[in-house]
Amino acid sequence: ATLIPGATIVGPIAALVAFALWASSVSERSLWVIQCLMAYVVNLTILMELLFLKIRQLGGIRPLSEQVLNEILEEFQDSARKRDIHEEIKSFVKTNEQDVLEKVVQVIEKYRADLKAESA
Repeated sequence: ATLIPGATIVGPIAALVAFALWASSVSERSLWVIQCLMAYVVNLTILMELLFLKIRQLGGIRPLSEQVLNEILEEFQDSARKRDIHEEIKSFVKTNEQDVLEKVVQVIEKYRADLKAESA
């Protein structure tokens, strides 16, 4: 068999580059999935807290109208709070400075404290 000059070097390098691109893609997707899951958990928790505060404000346990629910969702959707939460999560995922669960709890506690201070 005739070897093409340089094939013994180019082949493994090409394979290494392909592997690096694949690993990078998997890593980026994994970080994206972590970021999405973290945002989902924090958003859901903060929305539940907002609902609780609204129910308390209206005088206790009672059914909420669809209009009230939509107002709460819209208010959160357009809020600086949501943008701040997502920026904090995005920056965490990029630096990966600590345990994900620990960070989720930390972000929830931080923004729950803000809600409690606002409602007091």
